[in-house]
Amino acid sequence: MAAELDVMQFDEKRLRSCLGSLREQTRKKPDDVIPSVQSICASAGIAMVWVPQLSHTGISGCARWLTEKKALIALTLRYGTDDQVWFTFFHEVAHILLHRKRHEFILDNAVEDLGDRVVDPEMQSEEEEANRFAADTLIPPDALSVFVKQNEFTNESIKQFADNLSIGPGILVGRLQREGLLKHFQGNKLKQRFDWRIAH
Repeated sequence: MAAELDVMQFDEKRLRSCLGSLREQTRKKPDDVIPSVQSICASAGIAMVWVPQLSHTGISGCARWLTEKKALIALTLRYGTDDQVWFTFFHEVAHILLHRKRHEFILDNAVEDLGDRVVDPEMQSEEEEANRFAADTLIPPDALSVFVKQNEFTNESIKQFADNLSIGPGILVGRLQREGLLKHFQGNKLKQRFDWRIAH
């Protein structure tokens, strides 16, 4: 599938310049987003594919170099909600941008399993770096700090803040849940679900 995609040579500057456009894709409906994300990634030298969930694994995504000038990012849609899918996507982008010289292939477990299952200290450091990149790219820390200090985590305030950041509100809900500022069941109506059927 990845080999069939028309992909330009990898261009780090181009990829970095596309981060804002990729963030804005989080506002789209899941069934509208796949072609546009593939197109943006292809313009920067990345073949972007969605694959079925791999049974009996905690794998949510991977990043690898197909050639010296062509990269691959694959997502499994294991969790299905937009906050998880987009966090994984930007986590894999981080591996492409930050860890190119160190690894040809990086396979990621489910986000909550990373700390327990990564043994190599260098790999652990890279996972933490990729997590931070994904979190900060989706929601700049300074902006999040201002919002948290307001301490108004209503659906309306979440939607308004997400609009200001040009991200989907589900992304913010997932971050607030991860930070322990929302319960795991709060705000879930603002999340969107990815259905594997849309990836065909």
